[in-house]
Amino acid sequence: MLSDGTHVRRGEPLINLHVWNEQFPCMGPGGPTLGWARQISRGLDLSLRELAGFLAKRREFDDVVVIRANLILSAANQARQVRRVMGRYGFEEIPAGGPPSFCERLHRSGENILALLLIMAVNPAAEHGNVLRWDRAQVFLSRRMLHQRYGGSRRAIAAKITSGAKELAEDIVLQPTAAVSR
Repeated sequence: MLSDGTHVRRGEPLINLHVWNEQFPCMGPGGPTLGWARQISRGLDLSLRELAGFLAKRREFDDVVVIRANLILSAANQARQVRRVMGRYGFEEIPAGGPPSFCERLHRSGENILALLLIMAVNPAAEHGNVLRWDRAQVFLSRRMLHQRYGGSRRAIAAKITSGAKELAEDIVLQPTAAVSR
């Protein structure tokens, strides 16, 4: 159950968001900056607006009630920060029902190694930490919230981008991170 009352049942269709490393803004050699954070904020806001517009036009996706992003976290203390930042965009975390199985842990390790290789190839300044210890946080955005926040007039959307970038810059602790959604 999400905070806006949206109820998601096991097996219902959902949309998985993915960040492509080659499209993620590269950090400079000195690590993240406020300009880098604003660029990410504008890109995320634009992507969510385009998703809202796409879903509004495509009837075959009417049964989708939730959007999910599976975030890879390189540090345990990063989860709190990621929840706060993603909350600015309407996402909320729903904790997993229990510890991952052996097969799931093995699958995650493989994903972590693949993610590390992609980061090293495309954005080496973002790589740090022990790849085998990276964790996950699943965040969800209801379709209703997506349309409320991101389906609107161009003027309203432009105002949201400006205020969202300022709020994100206030929340981000500027430290190198490899946490991206896959």
